[in-house]
Amino acid sequence: MSPLPPPLPPMVALLALLGAAPLAAAEMSEAVWHRALISQAQLDAAATSERFQVADEILCAALANAAPWCQLLTHEGTTCVLYDVVVDSLDDAAADAATTCRTRHRNVCIVEGEPLPHGAMLVHNCLPALCWNRAIVPAVTVSTACDGDFVQEVFGCAYLHQEEKTWCDARYHCATLGADLAVVSASDFQELQILLAATANMMQVWVGVKSRMWLDNRDVASGEWGPNDPNGAPDECARMLMENGKYTLADKGCSATFIFLCMRPS
Repeated sequence: MSPLPPPLPPMVALLALLGAAPLAAAEMSEAVWHRALISQAQLDAAATSERFQVADEILCAALANAAPWCQLLTHEGTTCVLYDVVVDSLDDAAADAATTCRTRHRNVCIVEGEPLPHGAMLVHNCLPALCWNRAIVPAVTVSTACDGDFVQEVFGCAYLHQEEKTWCDARYHCATLGADLAVVSASDFQELQILLAATANMMQVWVGVKSRMWLDNRDVASGEWGPNDPNGAPDECARMLMENGKYTLADKGCSATFIFLCMRPS
């Protein structure tokens, strides 16, 4: 955290930041500042902060309103401190949270340090999602119909999509079809190999494997990996690759583009 500057006299501080004559009380309370608790460690992690001497919390809020980077303020006695720390007033406070503060944000989802309002759509884990009552929930309608381009296979209702996409974009596209990237049990892995050998024309095919796990949280079995795999970073995605006359899994950076296999539950 950058060193705090010496405090300015109250009205000098306010006018310096606002760059205008004093505002009416209604204008000073332009933002709604919600109560919250925060830990000292969270405050210390602020990239930007400013300290002022003002007697009233309403003046502290006016200073915060005039600083677009300010997400949170504390006011104790005559000391007002503005921070760029993003918190939700409804978040469960950390165990060591003891400092009373006010935050701009209420009933939001914090995603990568940024607030998303209630009802906002986003992409989470490569799937359509919704910020709803502070929780990120999937916004996917799963289909159990085996129709259209989907064909019933031994291991499920599958569709080999021929357009090349990144792993994340492939998963998102499968979700728009009421499906997900294909996941098979250990006992059905051979059936997956047979299907791709017959239909994929030796092309590489994304399936539902990331971080050396299938999307149902099953670890990839050693016999499902191809020769010398896995050999990439632990968080890489995996595709089915034709090696030594059969399809097996091989890890790859998730930004590569391949055709992909979608599957609906059946």
